[in-house]
Amino acid sequence: MTMDRPARITGALIVTAGLAIAVVAVTPGLTGNTRALVVAGLIVSIVGLGRRAHPRQACSLVVDAQGVRRMRGAEVLESVAWSELVGVSILTTSDGPYAEDFFFALHAADGTGCLVPQELAVTTDLLQRLQRLAGFDNMAVVMASGSTSEAQFWCWRGAEGQGLAAATGREAGAS
Repeated sequence: MTMDRPARITGALIVTAGLAIAVVAVTPGLTGNTRALVVAGLIVSIVGLGRRAHPRQACSLVVDAQGVRRMRGAEVLESVAWSELVGVSILTTSDGPYAEDFFFALHAADGTGCLVPQELAVTTDLLQRLQRLAGFDNMAVVMASGSTSEAQFWCWRGAEGQGLAAATGREAGAS
């Protein structure tokens, strides 16, 4: 069984706190009250970490011949049909490395869209689909991958109907 990143981080913090408590316990020169205060502070920190780590209800991503849908259970949160896709950008934030900081933004002709976290994009091979779009800018993906700040990188812009290439693997109108 593999642990997700927050579980690994919480586990590492608990082990680190345990080691710190052990070190404090054997450090010469600390009075009983000082030791008790340090241990109590570490325990409060660990309990606080557990309270902040609310499990999110997992989202899933459906990428098929019709388009892209971000789901929570059976509920569609956002979607874009390939026929309506007119733009693909990547949004980056400064929230990493312990939080999601890389998102594919799929732009529809009507101004709506679908924001896809990198974690979901990887599990569904979304990038491989998007690379079917004529003129898709892979260098924008590379640049976005190295970003550590709030930024937007445009990978593709097209007209209504041109996004169908991601569904079929051929340029729209090609036979």
